[in-house]
Amino acid sequence: VFPMLWFDEQKCADGLQCLRHYRYELDEDAGGFKRKPVHDFASHGADALRYMAVSLKPKAATGGDRYTRTFKPGKRGSAMAA
Repeated sequence: VFPMLWFDEQKCADGLQCLRHYRYELDEDAGGFKRKPVHDFASHGADALRYMAVSLKPKAATGGDRYTRTFKPGKRGSAMAA
């Protein structure tokens, strides 16, 4: 999905900051990361993008490499710009 996205740098600054800071907790006992992400300001913005990506459906006519929205954006046009 990321190659098809375009973000307005100013209007989406908060959402982009969330994506930069999205992370998982360390599991020191297992020597890796836990399965759930840290639930903080960054997880809310990342969840908004995830829900948008889940709502996309491939267009069969183009071989599934393009997507169409299954929702209509509100007046703001983007959850990332909220």
